[in-house]
Amino acid sequence: MNRIFSHLIKSSFLVFAFVMAVQSLQGCSMDPAEDANLQKEFDDRVTLQNQYDALVGSYKGLLHAKDIEAEPIEIEVRLFLVDEPDGVNEDGELKLRPSLKGFYRELSSRSGRSNFPLVVRYYPQTNEISMITDVQGVVFQLQGKVNGTQIKGDATDDRGTLGSFELSKVSNDVGRAPDETIDERRRIREVYEKIKGTYEGLVKRPEPRLEDFPIEVKLFITEEATGVDGGGNVIFKPKLSGYLVRLDIGRDVGDYSMDVQYFVESKVITMKGKIFRNPTAPANIFISFTGVYDDGSITGELSDHRGVLGRANLSKTASN
Repeated sequence: MNRIFSHLIKSSFLVFAFVMAVQSLQGCSMDPAEDANLQKEFDDRVTLQNQYDALVGSYKGLLHAKDIEAEPIEIEVRLFLVDEPDGVNEDGELKLRPSLKGFYRELSSRSGRSNFPLVVRYYPQTNEISMITDVQGVVFQLQGKVNGTQIKGDATDDRGTLGSFELSKVSNDVGRAPDETIDERRRIREVYEKIKGTYEGLVKRPEPRLEDFPIEVKLFITEEATGVDGGGNVIFKPKLSGYLVRLDIGRDVGDYSMDVQYFVESKVITMKGKIFRNPTAPANIFISFTGVYDDGSITGELSDHRGVLGRANLSKTASN
């Protein structure tokens, strides 16, 4: 009886072992189609990484404006790889696809085009590359060709072609961009420090019967709130402000508080303001001055709500 019982146990164990072995083999087997899909996913990743690896790095160069009188702008572009979702595979697992991204900075200019991320598309068949802003409301694009460690092409914005650019790779290490708020504040202040001061000159009237008159313009640096950072702190940036005085009328009557804008590329400076002593004066009563800054002097045209008053060449008399 014991022999029969022992035989039954051994037989049951052998059957169980056989069943487990079959299930184990079935679990280890893989559908050839699924295997091919995973291999293709892997091959696609390797292909893209090989295409992008040579582009990844930090580039510096110049943006040459169409206006030949404008100074070139020093620029920096950082290109780097990130993984982006690309659907799911046959097992429902998330697929990731290498994607080329960028970051654009202007190193010698104050403009709304500085300091923003870029969406990048590279065409290896022709070595063409497109870098487009990834910021809502900002229109800017660098379109060029890659030649080794250099990228050359054209820059455009919402008004058309800005000019040409040239970039050279300075490092394969993308690194991390510095604190853009601090860096931009420094660059803006450096530009404004050269411009601020007291300017005086004579407004030449357009008609002989009208008498010329002297004006004084004071430009100074203030701060303006431009938004909030990730921590909810208000971001302040340097701003040019000023006031204009018609010296023939007098400081208590001919004072105008001016809102000032300066465009580094073209060196154009614009000022528009209302009567300083009467901030409640109607909006249609204003005075404006548009000119070009050139190393301590501003030449331009003075107008008010009635039309052109005349042209003036203002010279800096003090740096405040």
